[in-house]
Amino acid sequence: MHVSRSGEGWEVVLPGEQPVTCETLDDARRVAYLCGAHARPCELIVREGRDHVHRELVGGHAAGA
Repeated sequence: MHVSRSGEGWEVVLPGEQPVTCETLDDARRVAYLCGAHARPCELIVREGRDHVHRELVGGHAAGA
């Protein structure tokens, strides 16, 4: 799954689901964590800009989930 900037705010893209648009990056990360908490561990990719990409493991028993 990934979070990236869209024209309307921040977009959370989950595999096999419609994208979810959030107003803030914090809201988008919260949505991603909530969705990932019920799935097997997966990688969350946050694209804050062209050169700023953050990757972390979420879901299952991952830290911060």
